Amino acid sequence: MSNQNRWIIGIGILTAILAIATPIYLYIKDFYALPRSTNPSDWGTFGDYIGGILNPIVSFLTLIVTIVIAINIRRIESRNHEETVHNPVKPFFVIGDGYFYSSDISAIGPSVEKDCYGYTEPQEPAGQFDYQNKQFYLKVSNKGIGVATDVIVTFEINLEELAKSLNIDDPKIKTTVSAIRTDEDGRDFIVLTIDAEEHFHYKSLYSKILAKEKLRLGVIEKDKETSAVVPSQMMAAFQLQNLIRRLKDGDLVFPTLLVTFDYKNIYGRELSTKFRIGLVYVHDYGRYTVFRLLQEQV
Repeated sequence: MSNQNRWIIGIGILTAILAIATPIYLYIKDFYALPRSTNPSDWGTFGDYIGGILNPIVSFLTLIVTIVIAINIRRIESRNHEETVHNPVKPFFVIGDGYFYSSDISAIGPSVEKDCYGYTEPQEPAGQFDYQNKQFYLKVSNKGIGVATDVIVTFEINLEELAKSLNIDDPKIKTTVSAIRTDEDGRDFIVLTIDAEEHFHYKSLYSKILAKEKLRLGVIEKDKETSAVVPSQMMAAFQLQNLIRRLKDGDLVFPTLLVTFDYKNIYGRELSTKFRIGLVYVHDYGRYTVFRLLQEQV
């Protein structure tokens, strides 16, 4: 029930109580001790007396109801104006989906956190330091009306699901995943420790994976595309899960990423758009693997 309806119902109840209680009280106070009259003119005068008492009360309460309704109508008109004028000038984000590829830079077998990812099929093995420069990103386009300013993208992952997908006890590599912890900034995270043979390039790896990470994109112009870099530790977990998949020859599913864009339109109106992002394994080819990026707006 809206506040307007509550006010009107409350005033209506108050009016009814006053309309009933006031004449009774005044009758008892001024006329109860007097004998009952049988003259109709006396009763007419009494009715005028009661009406004169109630009319100011009813008029005052009616005025309050009118004010309440007028205030709510003003709010509705203001909201409608906001929706019809400001909302049409609304950026509309699109995330490009399709295939992407890994490129193994290791010369002696599978490795941890040493594959780099891109949207073009690799023609040759990547160089030794390519993974440092080729951070995986989402292709984000503004297909709406107007520019988007103060754009912040937030990546979120379910740590419980992620922890389950990263457990491995293999002669070549063993992983240990901590319980979910909270750091001094109130951020949830897990700690991933890896013990591996030398040919995996890492005898041990201590990795803190946050449940939520933010990236500031600034301004995205209309019909322009920009890159939203996926947090490196989330991609490291994705890389590790694919190593586990290859060792176990299984079909693991990486947890869905929740990606939120918070931004303003040209009127300064704060807006938000959310997507679910899936990074799905497709097929292995020699020195690289094919994946598919799937996106759904929520």
